[in-house]
Parts: sequence; C-alpha cells; structure tokens
Amino acid sequence: MLLNNFSTPKQSLIIIGSNIITIFNDEKLEYVEIKKLYNSYNNLFGFLSYSYFMLGLDFLFIVGYIELNENGVIELCK
Repeated sequence: MLLNNFSTPKQSLIIIGSNIITIFNDEKLEYVEIKKLYNSYNNLFGFLSYSYFMLGLDFLFIVGYIELNENGVIELCK
C-alpha cells in the first residue's frame, strides 16, 4: 500500500521509504548492500518482511532517490 494504512502503517511504502532514507542519513551512507540495509532496517524499526522492504526500495527507485549499480549495491542518486 502506497499511502498510510491505519491498521498497519508500518507497511505503507511511504513509511518504509522514509525509514530507509533515515538509515542512509543517520549512518551517512552513500551506498550499501541490500542485505546490510535490510538487517539495519529490522534492527532499527522492527521486523518487516523482505517483500515489503523490496517494495519500499522500488518506491525509492521510482521517485529517483536510489539506484542499483552494476555491483548490486544501492547508491543514493546525486
């Protein structure tokens, strides 16, 4: 779900995307491996299924915030 779902707001792609951005900003990352980012997400914000996490990454890719480089690493777009 893209917008807030009052029964499970942590599954909203906007919330997931903002949490991912928070990880990039708090850890001052310019790039990160998907597995490390997923583990950081679950440690900071509680468990989220891998499929919802990937949808959050897709959302950030669509809006132009991140990209996947040739090594399979997530980078912030400049």
